[in-house]
Amino acid sequence: MVSTSNNLTYDNFQTGKKKSTQEDGTYSVSIDGLSSSTTYYYRAFAKVGEDYVYGAVRSFKTTGALSNGIYKEPYTNWGATMSMTKSNMSSYTLYKEETSRLTYFGNDKEVLVMFNFDNNKLFGAVVVVTSDNATMAQLDEQLQSRSYVYLNTASDGAYLYLSTDGKTVAILQYNSELSAYYIYYYDYDWFMSSSPALTLDKLDLKTSKHSGVKAKTENRNLLKSLVPIE
Repeated sequence: MVSTSNNLTYDNFQTGKKKSTQEDGTYSVSIDGLSSSTTYYYRAFAKVGEDYVYGAVRSFKTTGALSNGIYKEPYTNWGATMSMTKSNMSSYTLYKEETSRLTYFGNDKEVLVMFNFDNNKLFGAVVVVTSDNATMAQLDEQLQSRSYVYLNTASDGAYLYLSTDGKTVAILQYNSELSAYYIYYYDYDWFMSSSPALTLDKLDLKTSKHSGVKAKTENRNLLKSLVPIE
């Protein structure tokens, strides 16, 4: 039997019951129609005479629904101007416009979407998703389903990716202070040539700066070893 309640007895379990037709030995049950991001409990039972004998209650959690994605892939036409980026983001609400940054409210499960510019040329984007709306595993799954290849994990837990066309570096990192995930997108050429201090100055995010320097230095050095610059 399977249910979203962990109180699994034959008497109080009325809907969603699944049974195996096998009378002994190992058995399996196929279940469909489950909700995403939901914990389900299951338990084996057998009728012996007039009584029921139960196994231990166990559980599993379904993954999030990714058919439409947790968030829409940000605009990454590297080198685009602010004007071009604003045109592409016309369906989003602009929160703040600065000399080298555009910040928008999210449309899906993301809280904010930020774009960063150097001399009016787009070099980076950041998507912020709170931990209430996604897990690290779900965001990792989305990135890999969108043509990003996982490369390695930094010592601080940040995941490093490279797009299959080699043009974009992505970093998935959890910020425990804000209970949010930051997904950084960088122009590959800019990322490989910029200094950690320059990266932080231009992004100016409310994160731990010393860990940010460490993560970006480590990720860039790792990327250089895995994808050498020609």
